[in-house]
Amino acid sequence: PGTNVTFFSGFSGLPDKAISRALKTLGFEFQEKAQDDPHNPPYKEIKEILKTSPVVLGPLDMSYLVYNPDRPSFPGVDHFVFVYEMTNQEAFLHDPAGFPHVSISLENLTLAWKAEKIGYKEGYYRYWASPKRISSPTPEEIYQQSLKNFQWIYLLYNKIY
Repeated sequence: PGTNVTFFSGFSGLPDKAISRALKTLGFEFQEKAQDDPHNPPYKEIKEILKTSPVVLGPLDMSYLVYNPDRPSFPGVDHFVFVYEMTNQEAFLHDPAGFPHVSISLENLTLAWKAEKIGYKEGYYRYWASPKRISSPTPEEIYQQSLKNFQWIYLLYNKIY
């Protein structure tokens, strides 16, 4: 859908859609937002949310994640992180790529979170926050919903291609 990026798992591999689908399948409602404006990241909003909930940010362009010495030197590689605190100068986060407690300046985070070279992103500064369990599906229900999700993905894929 609007991208020529290859994901080994097809449309199920579009990470922003997959995060939302997985949270719903596991019985959560949550806040998901993105902006149309690339000039004003919602840091004030994120700081307010962080008073009661951590926040997942992404996609981020890994080339701007300066705390990672192995980050790609070229833009366009996507990534997602878990933010748990933010000041006026920096964000503190858990990066699942092996950086469980790091900080990054808001300047570098803005460049990464803007994600200008990420082909599949929709909007700027996407995040997920405030998860609330509304149901506790059984393993069988999770399995059945996952099958429905994959059926939908493959039907969509066949319509496009």
